Amino acid sequence: MARHYIFSSCIGSFAFSPEFAVEEFLPAVNCRKNSELILEGSATDEDKKLYKRFPGSVIVRAAGKVNEFESSSEKVLVTGSLSAIKDKKYMNLFRNADIAIAKKALSEIISPDLLIIQAVNAITELSKSANLLSKRLREWYELYNPEISRKIEDHYAFARIVSEKTKTEILAELGINKEDSMGGNISAEETESIISLSKEICNLFSEIERQGQFLDSAMRKCCPKLTEAVGYMIGGKLVYLAGGLKNLAEMPSSKVQVLGAEKALFRHLKTGAKPPKYGVISQHQEIAAAGKDDKGKAARKIAARASIAARIDFFRKGK
Repeated sequence: MARHYIFSSCIGSFAFSPEFAVEEFLPAVNCRKNSELILEGSATDEDKKLYKRFPGSVIVRAAGKVNEFESSSEKVLVTGSLSAIKDKKYMNLFRNADIAIAKKALSEIISPDLLIIQAVNAITELSKSANLLSKRLREWYELYNPEISRKIEDHYAFARIVSEKTKTEILAELGINKEDSMGGNISAEETESIISLSKEICNLFSEIERQGQFLDSAMRKCCPKLTEAVGYMIGGKLVYLAGGLKNLAEMPSSKVQVLGAEKALFRHLKTGAKPPKYGVISQHQEIAAAGKDDKGKAARKIAARASIAARIDFFRKGK
């Protein structure tokens, strides 16, 4: 006796006649659940209902058939099934279901390490902007009051003083008479422009501090061992450079050691220049404090520590 075929999909299940004509279609109640069951090779609820309606049917998949029901072992060609559901009404259902499944999947891929990567990027870009604008502020303000620029090296402190104090107040604190200043005279409007820029720079540095606090908190929650090993900033940069905690956990310590030194590594491979001994971990205090001949040894030690910590954080997170 010729058997019917049941074709499972994310939008529901189709019952085909032996000639591959659609005899019945049961729409899926949950498209996402159906997709997961199909990937697992399991029958959907709609499959089971149709199987009761057409006993002895063969359940068809794009990659073969499901053996959950005691159907024959004959191999079913899917071509006939697929050609029968190319009707426009079914194609629109497939399209809408695919979009819905994709949206749901995208909403679920956000993980703590992705937020860490974004925070590191934000801090990096904010720092570049703040430093670039601070140099512009110094050059501009030196035309008006050059003495203070030489006294204060920290950009944030410099911008804060410019935004809060007048030239007269600053010179008085430095013990310099206004008449003895090398700076020129500028209008009140021009002074206001300089002060406005200094306030914006202060806001940038304040935002860097806020983002740093968020990164610290996120790292302690997601990567406590890595944070303990190398600090939240270096740890965050390692996660960013590796492309995620999973990638970092799978890296050998020798690769962790040179993360952030890609340009130097490429130059070594291309021109034969000396290979880099370390990348972003060079910012660690132990490497900075080590002697010239001991920096490589210190870098290997820190990289090994970071590598082990990342693995502990990743595999413990999965439990």
